[in-house]
Amino acid sequence: MRKISPSQTVLYFGDIYEIRGEVGVIHVFAGNRRVASVRLDGRTQFYHPNHLGSASVITDAEGGIKQRIEYFPFGTYRISDPPVPQETYDFDDDFPNVNYTFTDQEDDGELGFYNYGARLYDPVLGKSLSADSIVQAPEDPQTLNRYSYARNNPIIYTDPSGHWFGIDDLIAAIAGAIKGSIEAAIFGENIWKGALKGAFSAWIMYNTGVELRAAGVIVEQGGKEIITNLPAAVGAHMAAGAVSGAFNTVVSGGNLGQNMVTSAVSAGIAKGLGNYIPSVDNDYLDFGIGVVGHGIIGGITGGISAEIYGGKFGLGFREGAIVATFGYLFNKMGRRLWMVLQAGLQFAIGKGVGGSATIYLRAHEPSQYYIALDENTGAGAGEGLGGGFAYTDDPDSVRGSLNVCYQVCISVLFSESGWPVGVVISKGGLGVWWSEPFWANSGRWEE
Repeated sequence: MRKISPSQTVLYFGDIYEIRGEVGVIHVFAGNRRVASVRLDGRTQFYHPNHLGSASVITDAEGGIKQRIEYFPFGTYRISDPPVPQETYDFDDDFPNVNYTFTDQEDDGELGFYNYGARLYDPVLGKSLSADSIVQAPEDPQTLNRYSYARNNPIIYTDPSGHWFGIDDLIAAIAGAIKGSIEAAIFGENIWKGALKGAFSAWIMYNTGVELRAAGVIVEQGGKEIITNLPAAVGAHMAAGAVSGAFNTVVSGGNLGQNMVTSAVSAGIAKGLGNYIPSVDNDYLDFGIGVVGHGIIGGITGGISAEIYGGKFGLGFREGAIVATFGYLFNKMGRRLWMVLQAGLQFAIGKGVGGSATIYLRAHEPSQYYIALDENTGAGAGEGLGGGFAYTDDPDSVRGSLNVCYQVCISVLFSESGWPVGVVISKGGLGVWWSEPFWANSGRWEE
C-alpha cells in the first residue's frame, strides 16, 4: 500500500516494514505490541507505552529519552492549548519523532487523524470519519452511534482495528463454538448449548491473551511465550475463568458458585503452573505437550475444587480441563493457531479422483485467511461441514490430511515434515482417503 503527501511518500509492506521517503523502517513486535522501530538510517526508536498501548516515552538505543507524549482521553496531545496534533515534548530536534502514538495507531500529522485500518479517526472530535460497518451490540446504546470511539469510554477501552468487535473476535468465537459443540457431542449433551458456551469461553480467553500481550505481561522471545508478570497473568485468567463459569451456568444450569470457583481456580493455576511445563525444540510437539499439560493441571485443580465445594471430582475435572485448555488454545490464536473448516460433500474414488475444500482462519492483527482446494485419493465420502484446528505458522506448510470416516469423519492434518499439526471433525461419512492441496489462495482482512 502507498500513501502520497506533499512532504513524502510512504510505502507499506504489511505491518513489519515500510519506506518513509527514502528511509526504510523495520517494526519489531512482541506479540501484538510494538516495541521498536528500526530505521535504516541508523537510528532506532524504542516505545514505552501506557496502559492503553499508547507511546508515552521514546528512547534511543542507548536508553536516552528522545520524546515524551501525554494524551487527552480521546487521543489529542496535551502539550499545547488548545491541543494540536503532532506537538509533543521533543528532547532532540535531530532525532525523528515516532509515527505510531495513540493506542499504537499511525498519526497522520498532515491531516490530524489517526489511521485505524478500517477507518480514519479524528481525536479532536473523538469520532471516526466514517461509520462502523457493524453494530455489534444493539442493546448497548453506545454502539448505536457508529461514529463513536470505543463506546465513548477511551480511558479503559481501545479500538485496535477500527471495529469494536472485529473479525478476530468472530473467528475466535466460531472456533470456540466448534470446540464446544464437539465436546458436547462426545459427552451426549446439547450441541447448541455446547457451541454457545464454547464461543463465549473462547472469546473471553482470546481477548484476555490480547490484553495481556498489549500490557507486556506476555511477550514472545525466540518463538516462545514468556510471562513477565506471573501474578498478573494468573489473576487475569482467574477472572476470565470465573466469568466463563458463570456464563456456562446460565446456559446449562448448575451451582453458580461452584462453577465459578472451579473455572477460576483451574484457569489461574493452569496458567501459573503451565508456565513451568518443560518446552522442547520441536514446535508441534511443544504445542501438544502444552495442551495436554494445561488440561491435566486444570482438570486436577478443578476436581479438587469441586470436592472441596461439595461436588463431584469427575465433573470438576472435566470443567477444569475444558477451561484450562480453552485458556491455552485461545491465548495462542494470535500466534500460530488457525481455525480450520472443511467443506461438506468431500469424496474420493481411486487415485487423484475426488475433491474437497479447506479454509484456514486466524484471529490475528490483521485477521488472515487461507483457502485450499484439495485432490483426494482413496475411497469414500464425507458429508457436512467439518471444523477443527491447526497449529502452524503458514498453512502452505500443511502437506495434506488423512481422512477416516465411519459415522464421524476425523481428518488429521500433516506438515511437510510428517508431524500431525491439526485435526478436523465432521458428522457423517464412510471411507478412507488422503487429501492434498493443488490450489491455494491467501489474504487478510484490513478491518
